Amino acid sequence: MQDYELWRANGLAGVINILDPDVIVLSGSLSNIERLYQNVPPLWQYSVFSDQVSTRLVKARYGDSSGVRGAAWLWQHLSDGLPEAGDQTEIQWPAGCVHGPGIHCDENW
Repeated sequence: MQDYELWRANGLAGVINILDPDVIVLSGSLSNIERLYQNVPPLWQYSVFSDQVSTRLVKARYGDSSGVRGAAWLWQHLSDGLPEAGDQTEIQWPAGCVHGPGIHCDENW
């Protein structure tokens, strides 16, 4: 498990080096491995190109069901207006949602 934690830390250090996120959220089956939240952040310090890292590693709010919940939400809200393959029409996102590299919605969605 220690090797896995080191590999995970090195991978996430790459994400931190490129994106400098405030938080990294684990979901799916990874979110159930509690020791990752304590053991990985200290390890990524060795691979991040900065003297100080404030990125937090947290568990997804809905644990290993987060991906399924997100897919169901997208289907429910977008299925009537999904463009055909190749269509360049922009999807109209609900108020409170920002899309880019991922979709982020405020608490009111």
